[in-house]
Formats: sequence, structure tokens, C-alpha cells
Amino acid sequence: MAGFLLVLIAIGSFLFWLYQLNKDYYVLAFFSPRVKTKDGRPLESIAPVAKGRTIFGNCFDLFGLTDAEAFENARQKANETKKSYIEYNMTLPVYNIIDAEVAELVLNDQSLITKSFTYDFLQPALRTGLLISTVAARC
Repeated sequence: MAGFLLVLIAIGSFLFWLYQLNKDYYVLAFFSPRVKTKDGRPLESIAPVAKGRTIFGNCFDLFGLTDAEAFENARQKANETKKSYIEYNMTLPVYNIIDAEVAELVLNDQSLITKSFTYDFLQPALRTGLLISTVAARC
């Protein structure tokens, strides 16, 4: 009886932890961090979240598709939302930009220009040049 009670408490604690974690992460999309607005507005007022085929966000939407079918899938979601949208994929959210105005805002923002971890790996061989440096380092 005590063992059953302990298991029940452990399961309850685990579910409570997942519930709390789900406020900052999309747990079913393999802990993809949730996108939040700086001013506290609902995210859907800025960019809609694309509906996935399963309860796991958009993780398995492209499973088994060819490149052409994956592109068609992205175009269908763009036609459904009619503006730039967010997908929650495995471990990271993806902001799909389809509006020229949003693309201009993103491409001209100095704080958004960062390099991926691949560039960190290549830095010893390539040194810090135009390819590797960030905007702040070039100024």
C-alpha cells in the first residue's frame, strides 16, 4: 500500500512538473521553447501558430514527404494563415516569414544577426572575418 502511494505521489509530481514546464516549453513538441512577446500580448495577435497534423506540434508534418511535398506543405500553411507564421518543430520554434514587411524588419534588425553553432566550429580554421563575425564585431 505504501509503495502504491509513493508511485501515485511520484506520478502526480511528474505531471505537475510537466504542467509547469508547459508554460515555457511546448512539451509535446519535444520541449520546444514557446515564443513569447515582450509586451505580454498574445502571440496569435502578432503571428499565428500553424496547426500540426498530430498533438506533437509540427514535429511529424514533414515525415515521409519529398522536398517538393514539403515545399507544398509550407505553401499550404502560408495560404491558410495569410501571413508569417510559427511552427513548433523538434526542440525549436521556426518563424516562417512570407511577408515582405516582416522580412525587412527581421533582416534590418542588428540584434537578430547571429551565427549558428556551425560557425563556432569553423572559427578556428576561418578566423574572425566577414563570414564569421557578427554585426557588432564589424562596427
